[in-house]
Amino acid sequence: MKFTQQFCRFASQPTVTLCLFVVFLMMGCRSAQIDDINTGVIHPKVFSMIECWWSDTQQPVVTEISLDAVAGNDNQFDHDAVRMQGDWVHYTDPKTQNGPREGFMRYRVVESDGDLQTVLFQSNGGGTLTTESVITYRITKRYVGSQDSLKEITVLRVEAMR
Repeated sequence: MKFTQQFCRFASQPTVTLCLFVVFLMMGCRSAQIDDINTGVIHPKVFSMIECWWSDTQQPVVTEISLDAVAGNDNQFDHDAVRMQGDWVHYTDPKTQNGPREGFMRYRVVESDGDLQTVLFQSNGGGTLTTESVITYRITKRYVGSQDSLKEITVLRVEAMR
């Protein structure tokens, strides 16, 4: 709240408003340039956050995810458990491996057009049902308010889903 109040007071000055407009315009142009963004391997759990439960119908549930937060949150996203299996990026929760119900999450790229990527995502909770979704996304950078300042983050932005 403190950051928002200070930023709004600061941004209401005419010269600052023009400068902020130019900065945000430049940020928009930069976000379209995917060449300087290191995409790497995306944790399959990211795609599970996008789709809804099998018993629900409204999706995508999440339309933008901070990949910087995913990279830094090892408790929620166990990066050591992510493996390549052929064309698939595969994740099995180590807590369920070798148990009676070994589930998985996996995806593979089915189309790539510049900065627009389409993946086939599959999820299995350990039983006989495997669900799948086709998710189209872009990886871009944007700014968010963080502890009284603006911080640049890398985000996965959902463009389409079926």
